[in-house]
Amino acid sequence: MSKINYVSDNIDSPKIFNFRKDIQGLRGLAVLLVVFYHSNFDFFKAGFIGVDIFFVISGYLIIKKILLQQLKNEFSLKIFYLKRVSRILPALYFLLVINAGLSFLIKHPIDNIFYAKSSITTLFFIPNFFYWKNINYFSSKTEIMHLIHTWSLGVEEQFYIFLPLFLVVIYRIFKSNLNIVLRIFIFLSLFSLAFYLLGYFFQLNATFYLLPFRLWEFLAGGIIAVVELKDFKFSNNYMNFLSIIFLLLCSNLLDPSNYFTNYFMILPVLFTGLIIINQPSKNILLLENKPLVFVGNISFSLYLFHQPLFEFTKIYDIFNDYIIIWLFLSFLISFMIFKYVEEKYRDYKNIKNTSKVLFVLFLVTLSINSYFIQNDGNNLNIIENYNIDLLERKSYTGELKFHGNEEDFRFIIFGDSHADHYIETLKKYSLKNEIGFISLTTSACISLKNIITYNSYVDQDCSKVYDELLAIQEKYKLDVIISQRWDQKLIDKESKIVHDSKSEFKEILIIENIEILKNEVLPNKLIVIGSVPGSNSQETGGYFRCVVYKNKDCLESFPIQNGIAYKINEQMSTMLQSNDYIFINPYINLCNGGMCFNKIQDSLIYYDNSHLSLFGSDLVLRELLNSQILLDKN
Repeated sequence: MSKINYVSDNIDSPKIFNFRKDIQGLRGLAVLLVVFYHSNFDFFKAGFIGVDIFFVISGYLIIKKILLQQLKNEFSLKIFYLKRVSRILPALYFLLVINAGLSFLIKHPIDNIFYAKSSITTLFFIPNFFYWKNINYFSSKTEIMHLIHTWSLGVEEQFYIFLPLFLVVIYRIFKSNLNIVLRIFIFLSLFSLAFYLLGYFFQLNATFYLLPFRLWEFLAGGIIAVVELKDFKFSNNYMNFLSIIFLLLCSNLLDPSNYFTNYFMILPVLFTGLIIINQPSKNILLLENKPLVFVGNISFSLYLFHQPLFEFTKIYDIFNDYIIIWLFLSFLISFMIFKYVEEKYRDYKNIKNTSKVLFVLFLVTLSINSYFIQNDGNNLNIIENYNIDLLERKSYTGELKFHGNEEDFRFIIFGDSHADHYIETLKKYSLKNEIGFISLTTSACISLKNIITYNSYVDQDCSKVYDELLAIQEKYKLDVIISQRWDQKLIDKESKIVHDSKSEFKEILIIENIEILKNEVLPNKLIVIGSVPGSNSQETGGYFRCVVYKNKDCLESFPIQNGIAYKINEQMSTMLQSNDYIFINPYINLCNGGMCFNKIQDSLIYYDNSHLSLFGSDLVLRELLNSQILLDKN
């Protein structure tokens, strides 16, 4: 039977903040969901909700502690920040030093550049901003990014910086009037939630990585804290049991590729809140059991260290065969870090000693990573020189970019990341010929009018790209180059039919939408680039990283039929044989004699599994750029 007691709007006397084992057990559950998600366990394909659970817990604990201390007139901003520094930075900076050292020893220079930038932003509490601008969290590329998980720490750290300042102001204005505080929290949480849900229509990466879009999750915990301080009591012996069951179901059923995932993310936040607000007389699901509480105790270190360990083993292709060993080691390492780093430096009263250690760790991390950036990632990893200058490419994905002077614009290239990998080649060409161009690309996104990429997490950005293209063409009337990975699973917007790589109507759907594109965009010339063969490697990072990290034979060539979208390219070539189109089939320059290649002499064709290196990009566009097609004014 549920019991609800409502006493007053104000607090006259402070309460004792009791440690709750069930919340510690909930922490343990949250980190296990994340670890199992990164372990690629099928049942926990949405284990990333563990981060959302952490956000709610953090909001609840931090807000309740601050409010209680304010009511006792004992709250100190200085002490709060010192406690956060002592709690978070020792383990985090220790992680960064270890990773910098390992990268210096074994990672390839081109990977070190990205790592170094992400590491430095982590030092300064803004890794979420870095990843927001550079990578979709659900991209396959994140498998080789061993600091990608620190984005959530950036969000939490920013919350810890701004929240107490806000609460100080609120308390000084409204004192202990919890009704007003509650209304403010509810308003802000609804405002943030609205931004989060509407993020599909303007900036999806922002909704995932940035605090304003995540604030509602913290404030959900904060609302519970305020309600508890108003002496609201709720107790149901079955609530925790049902809530945890539903959390486990969410970790299995929610799918980042599903268009509506953002909307359903309210559910794990709701169930987490129900667990926190519920104080059952009987702990049916045993959230307080010792093993789960233990995992909760080491959850911070486990969250920090499991992902780098998994990443290093994945790039060496030894993760899947020994997954139990890596799981065991991640727990062992986390316990050691908890015991000898977290606990040792947690006492803020010893901040002088802690600050000395942190300063040294900060300098070491900053120095190594600055060295990587200034020296093109060079380290002790001595391997063949595969013309790295031709391998590396700058990414413009997610940007509308103007190259050159407006009066010199001749063409625009748009599409997904398979348009992005041609931009550096086109930049060289435009500079040489003193012309300008525009690039408009969005990762994992088919940018045609009536097609939805099945990975519709980015679908609204796709629609935006097409609309932006129409607006640009209305102003400039340019030649148009479109390049996509055409073998993606697609959904026909009108019929709602899903077309995978085996669909016999997929090519027809693509051609129909290219026809619509031509009629709506009205380009001077429409140049369509087919899909590249890819490296035909299931290895993480493709052929290049196979050579760098794995002590095994890496195939330098593969049968042409095994390439990406081979049949689709052939059919598109046939169907686009018209004076109205120019079709470029990358297979012509990347394959020969029935075989496709991963390298030619010492130059690598691919940057990863499917994206071209600068050398590969030059090969594909060679005939086009040697002609006068893009120089002719119509």
